This record gives sequence, structure tokens and C-alpha cells, in this order.
Amino acid sequence: MSRILWILAVLLSHWRRHPMQLATLLIGLSLTSWFYLRAEQANRRSQQLAATSNAVTAFLTQDLLSSANPYLSADPTIGVLSCLLLNGDRTVQNTARRFQTPSRLLAHTFGLPWSMPRLFAWADSEDLGWDRRTEARDVEWLGGAFMMIRREVIERVGGLDEGFFFYGEDAEFCHRVWKAGWRVRHDPGRTVIHFGGASSDPARLAARQRSTYQWQARYLFQRRCYGPAAEWLARLADLTSGGLRYLKMAARGERQSEKATLQRDMLTLLMQWPRNR
Repeated sequence: MSRILWILAVLLSHWRRHPMQLATLLIGLSLTSWFYLRAEQANRRSQQLAATSNAVTAFLTQDLLSSANPYLSADPTIGVLSCLLLNGDRTVQNTARRFQTPSRLLAHTFGLPWSMPRLFAWADSEDLGWDRRTEARDVEWLGGAFMMIRREVIERVGGLDEGFFFYGEDAEFCHRVWKAGWRVRHDPGRTVIHFGGASSDPARLAARQRSTYQWQARYLFQRRCYGPAAEWLARLADLTSGGLRYLKMAARGERQSEKATLQRDMLTLLMQWPRNR
């Protein structure tokens, strides 16, 4: 105790001769205490947020996994499972589609599923001929807004391809899942409401940039899944189809129309695309 009192006496004698050092020390202690209290408050808020997040996660897990477990536990061939996705207005959001194989892409690019539906209905990748609300079935690919994936699947085939900035990564992932021997399944036993389009909202992403990402994803999917020849075939088809549409509009005197401008911009974008790969 006497040593502590002696140390305090020495410090007080020193600070009488050097008052600015005492002021600096007091300010430093005050700032340190303030930062410490703020850090503690932030830590408590983080813990509260984590607790809330965990509660939501637990709720989703108990609700959704209760319907998924029978499928995933009873059938190990199912690698990816999704549920019924609804838009904000409760209409069905189509997130279960067919792959854009090279043959489907060619037919789709030239509008054949709509101009000749009897012959080319097979090329409609939207696959609208069944009821997503009531029917559980295997599908070629599922939208990435909601997927339940076996850990074994990710360990074997990997996750989503980061080469896709926007669009296409979910389809390419499902293609790898099917190729590795698992099935991809839609089950409407549970429902998720997905407010789609937020990431590509015009207020956040310019229309031209969004279009660039769409075209890049289109060709990257072909290259990843079907090879370089399929990629260049798709690009050639798009340039041919777009060029014919633009020439048709120009022949009708519609060169200055909004549609013609958009078509011209699209052709310019496609011709520049390889440099932006």
C-alpha cells in the first residue's frame, strides 16, 4: 500500500511541474473509454442481430426442411430441390425450365416455337406445359432464388460458377448436377415469395449494362455446358437473327424507331462482346 501511495505522490509532483502531460493523459483516457463503450454497444447490437437471424434461420429450417427431408432422405438421387416460388402479387414465378441446348437456342433465336409451334414446341425452354402449384417433378434446372442442395453435391461438383456476373449460374450449376448423376426436382409442398428483379432494377443498373450481362451469360453457358463451338454458333445465330430484324425495320422506314435503335445497339454490343469477355 505504501508503495502505491509513494508512486501516486511522485506522479502528482511530476504533473504539477508538467500540467500539459496530465491533460493529455486525461483526454486519452476519456477517448479510450468512449471508444470502448461504443464498441461494446456495437457488439451488443451485433449479438442481438445474430440472435434474430438465427431465430429466422431456425424457423425457415424447421418449416421448409420438414417437407424437404422426406425427399432428400428417402431418395439419395435427388441432388437439388426447390419449392413453389411466387411473385409479390402471389402469381407463380417460373423458376423450373429446360436447358438452352444449342438446338433449342437456334430454334428460339429465330422464333420457331411461336411461328411453328407444332413442329418446335420442344424448343420452348420455358416449359410451361405443367402446373407448378400442384405437380412435383424432375426438371432440367431451377432458378437460384431458392435451392436446397446436398452437401455431397457441392463437395463433388463445386458451387456456383463465379464467371457468371448475372444470370445463368443457376442453370450451369444444375447442368453439372445432372451430369454428375443427381436429379434436380421441383416440389410445391412449401412456398417462398421471391421479390425478383431487385439486383437488376434500372435505378441500380443501367439497361445497357444489364443487357451486356445477359448476353455474356448466354454465351458463357453455352461454352461451359456444350463447348466453344456451341458458343460461337449461338453468337452467329444472334447476329444473323438480329441483323435480319434490323434490315426488315429499315426496309419499312423504321430506322429511327425505338425498336430499331434497340436492335442496332444490340448488334453493336454483340460485335464488341469478345473484347469484353
